[in-house]
Amino acid sequence: MRTPYSPGMRPAGVRQRVRELQDQEWDLVHSWTDRALRVHITSFVNLCARQWHHDHPMTTVLRRYHEVIALLGDPRQLRTRTDFETRSVECVERLRPLIGDLAGRNAADVPFEQLEQARDPLLWIPPMTILGEASPG
Repeated sequence: MRTPYSPGMRPAGVRQRVRELQDQEWDLVHSWTDRALRVHITSFVNLCARQWHHDHPMTTVLRRYHEVIALLGDPRQLRTRTDFETRSVECVERLRPLIGDLAGRNAADVPFEQLEQARDPLLWIPPMTILGEASPG
């Protein structure tokens, strides 16, 4: 017998299975320690883009930026030298003088005003550097 299904309702166990798959993917991606820079820089760019919609706190973006900066000088990181990687690294470097030590500080110690001042560069520099244009779209 078939269980009735209506739009908006998920069959039993689907949410748990999706979470399991997400966890497996997370574990796999993070098991490649030589690719941590690629993972974190891609995540950083994504987090910057999502700031247009205030999807997460600025401290999340700044923490990821701090992780990228720490990995840039790691010789164990696999470097592809693709156009995306080159532009992404350039983006991070352009942000350095504007973000300063803000990313390395404890989030509780950073005044809200400073977080908001960091928001504009994080919104505009990544798309300008990577795509050559910037807009909310």
